[in-house]
Amino acid sequence: MPSAVATATLLCCDAWFDIVLDWNGGAPTGSVLTAAFAELPLAALLLYAAGKTVRLTVAIAWRRAGRTGPVPPLSRLSLTAFTVEEERRPRADPRPRRG
Repeated sequence: MPSAVATATLLCCDAWFDIVLDWNGGAPTGSVLTAAFAELPLAALLLYAAGKTVRLTVAIAWRRAGRTGPVPPLSRLSLTAFTVEEERRPRADPRPRRG
């Protein structure tokens, strides 16, 4: 997922650089077409896939944490929303019994 976001960012940067550097060169048409029909749609697809993966992962973690009801939006979740408390078991006394 982080690699998808990084790749999408680099694709947007590459499209921008291609257009800006070819703008005064006399032939920006190829750069604009490549950006519009290849680089930017692929970047959008990668960002969509990364977002969908995050939402699916949060939904699975929400259910595994034993929570019911709809999953709140990602902007309203805290990082500690999915902490699962360990079952507390009484520890055995390490001291030997005297009898």
